[in-house]
Amino acid sequence: MPTNTLLLIFILILVYSFVQLIIGSFLLARMIKTKLYNLLGLILFFILNALQLILLYNLPYHIYIFTINWSLVFLLIFIQLTFYRERKSPFKIILGLFIVIRILEIIIRVIFIGLDTKISIPQLSPLSESQIPIYYIFAVVITIENAIPSLWLAYITLTTYKSLKNQDIEPWVIKRYLIIGYSSCFFVLFAFLCLLMPYEGGFETPYGLLIGIFFLISILIFTLGNLIGWVMPERLKLYLNRGYQPSIEQELSEVEIMEKIKSKLSQRRANGNN
Repeated sequence: MPTNTLLLIFILILVYSFVQLIIGSFLLARMIKTKLYNLLGLILFFILNALQLILLYNLPYHIYIFTINWSLVFLLIFIQLTFYRERKSPFKIILGLFIVIRILEIIIRVIFIGLDTKISIPQLSPLSESQIPIYYIFAVVITIENAIPSLWLAYITLTTYKSLKNQDIEPWVIKRYLIIGYSSCFFVLFAFLCLLMPYEGGFETPYGLLIGIFFLISILIFTLGNLIGWVMPERLKLYLNRGYQPSIEQELSEVEIMEKIKSKLSQRRANGNN
């Protein structure tokens, strides 16, 4: 692989890891300040997601394959605790499906170790003709694994935004869910890009390198969207709140705002069921 390509990939991975660690730290500070402990799942997702890339170059492969991608479980837990704490949810079904897919991924990776080949996306070592169909099965498995939490997060945040947009709640709070929802769509894009990565050449090919760059750009947009959504800059809050006149003059804390949102959503669901 050309030196310039290797350097570009290494820089992008460093940027990706650094941004995720920084965002995890910002969210941790926000959680401590606001006591919004549901953010812990999101914090662990970002921090562990960044660390797994660091471990990729330090752990033996046969150990690494058992540790990769479990950070996605914490994203599922975050969704459950944030949006479904007091109501029924498909959490157990979604978590069970994720675990089954994750085990299938591990099995495929272990089989390839037995064949003296490491399978990955991008594929770094040559595959025989008989291994190519298994590679595409693996790509589908990886896509589903990443799509499960990203699709659920995109769906629930955009649905929450739709439910709240006409409510008497500060606009910056409502727009938070729109920002997170749209950025989550880029995480969905990241998942489906796995299907487009070539089975041969990886980042060595111009096409593979382009897909790799889109990988990192899409996940960075998702990451930054969550940072802006959950650690909203004061100037952005003021801009989004322009022209807003609250019916209640009392200034609410972020915890009280979240409780108000839960109350509004519960009322709307109760009215919808009647």
